[in-house]
Amino acid sequence: MNISTTFDLYLTDYLLPKVSEVSFKNRVFCLFAMTYISIFKLPRKFLINYFRGNGKEMVIESKKLIISNHVVFNKIFEEISDSINKGLTKGSINICQTDVYEPNFRYSIGSFTIYYSLNGESIEINVKSDYNFKSYPERLTKYLHSWLYSMSIKGYAMNFKIRGNSWTTSFSELASTKESNKPKRIPKNTYVY
Repeated sequence: MNISTTFDLYLTDYLLPKVSEVSFKNRVFCLFAMTYISIFKLPRKFLINYFRGNGKEMVIESKKLIISNHVVFNKIFEEISDSINKGLTKGSINICQTDVYEPNFRYSIGSFTIYYSLNGESIEINVKSDYNFKSYPERLTKYLHSWLYSMSIKGYAMNFKIRGNSWTTSFSELASTKESNKPKRIPKNTYVY
């Protein structure tokens, strides 16, 4: 675990419980939060694309996203296991931002959908999401999201699609990854940002 991830876990466990959603009404606090998430490469690229990308689609690594988030990996593994037992050849699963704890992905993609198709031993996995902001009532950063949403309404920013590159694997490979993919330290508190 690198220093920035360890620091992020510390903030999530000890600082965020003391921050109220009203704090995000302050634009300086919002800018500080955006600066903080910009220390992570993927969120920085996504914010730049939001403000300067004119809606250009962003591509991420599906395998890295899934494997680096233990809860996400377990959910897709169980979903695929269930599909195999039922004889289904494809399916999808929605993943909430609270299941994503690796900060590079939590602050960029947030919630997303994993699509998979089974073809014999081969499993093809794809990730899709939209990068947009709206006013969400059950969110710690609802005022920050509302502010960023207003930027897109005014034409200063543009929503865009997120697509994961296709990951082709097998069930036996997923099972061995599950055995070796021990959970890393995850936040004690889960927040929908």
